[in-house]
Amino acid sequence: MLRIKGVTIRKIILMSLAYPTIMFILELTKIQFQTEDKLLAAVFTGVVMGVSNGLTFKAGFSSGGTDSLAKVIKYKRMPHLAINDITFVINALIVVASAVILGLDIALYAIITIYVSMKVGEAVMYGLSTKIVELDIIPGDPEALTKYIMEELGRGVSSVEVTGEYTGDKRKALKILCSPRESFLIKRHLAKNDPNSFVAVISVNSVWGVGRGFSDIRSME
Repeated sequence: MLRIKGVTIRKIILMSLAYPTIMFILELTKIQFQTEDKLLAAVFTGVVMGVSNGLTFKAGFSSGGTDSLAKVIKYKRMPHLAINDITFVINALIVVASAVILGLDIALYAIITIYVSMKVGEAVMYGLSTKIVELDIIPGDPEALTKYIMEELGRGVSSVEVTGEYTGDKRKALKILCSPRESFLIKRHLAKNDPNSFVAVISVNSVWGVGRGFSDIRSME
């Protein structure tokens, strides 16, 4: 089965075909949601997209959208960049193109839709309150997992040697602070490449320091 670093092509194709099929069925049933309020339409579209993407990622599938395109670009052209960074650039280019073609107002509504969909998607997967999670992982292959997290997600990793008291074996444990969505990507990676790993997920109220999603420690002065 063809894969892009652990993501099966079959799943991408399945979701790419399922989306237009469902849209076609909805058109046949004449189900419509219409409003003259563009802001309400942008927010509602973001909610629907967020729920759909959240359920899709939670089931281990890919939406076949910008995330899949970002994976292709990374592994074919830009292996030194993180997938999240490539996805951000693609979405930014789409917004800029919509501003040029459709006008600035439409672009601003698109930004609202993208933001709402991201937040709703995270809420579907991990609840409403958690913004940062801590992962304590004892993997079978710590080097491979560290490379995946640092190169593909662009997150830092801390390691420490631990000893299993029952077996007496010494192993390397990894600690990662990341977003809920990134933690799910790590889980999916481990499920496919290192299923015997042990992972503890801890909700974090706040993190002070330098990093994506962290609070600036200087704000406490």
